Amino acid sequence: MQAAKIVAQNDFGNLIVLDDVGTYWRICLEDLYCEIIATNAEEMDELSRDEEFRSDWEMSRLIEIGQELHGKLPPECCYCLKVPSVLGGLYNRDNIGTKTRA
Repeated sequence: MQAAKIVAQNDFGNLIVLDDVGTYWRICLEDLYCEIIATNAEEMDELSRDEEFRSDWEMSRLIEIGQELHGKLPPECCYCLKVPSVLGGLYNRDNIGTKTRA
């Protein structure tokens, strides 16, 4: 399988990617994972209506904190955890930074 298209990107640099066989993946940089979230467009449509998924995807409170600390981002940047959660970094004000999108 190969990535075919970036379907969505949030202000924390997370991606939803569609592969060449129609599977949707979420790449989550701060937690260092890449996982299948839907196996076809119908599942993705259903998932996009799920309030829990949308809340997790939008990361609204963290993005609000990022904006308070660092202002509105230029298009080439995103917010990030300075220390990824898998290395003990916390989802808090002291650990939110910015970086250039790769």
